[in-house]
Amino acid sequence: MQCSQRGKVLFELAAFHLLILNQFHRYSGSDLTNLIKDAAMEPLRKAMEATAFKPVGYNSRGKMMYEPCSKRTTGTVKRTLKDFAKDEVQLAALTMVTTNHGRKFCYSCYAN
Repeated sequence: MQCSQRGKVLFELAAFHLLILNQFHRYSGSDLTNLIKDAAMEPLRKAMEATAFKPVGYNSRGKMMYEPCSKRTTGTVKRTLKDFAKDEVQLAALTMVTTNHGRKFCYSCYAN
């Protein structure tokens, strides 16, 4: 990783931590740890439940990569997570969004 990329990642993490601290200042450190761990596991839970995956590109070995999707998405492959090698599945990114009810964690799975 180049220095400029590493600096950008560190800046984004620091900004994320400040956002968390400002939004959840009444919660204990243990509460925040549980919240973040639970949110981070959600894309994996969805992938474990998925029965359809769509191709999204190639990995470093030239093999097709897949991500979980809705059964109604065109071009899907009907498989489960167990049917893939560990480097063939791309999990959804975890982001934080603002809703009418405040901020919450979400993931970009099942968009279609």
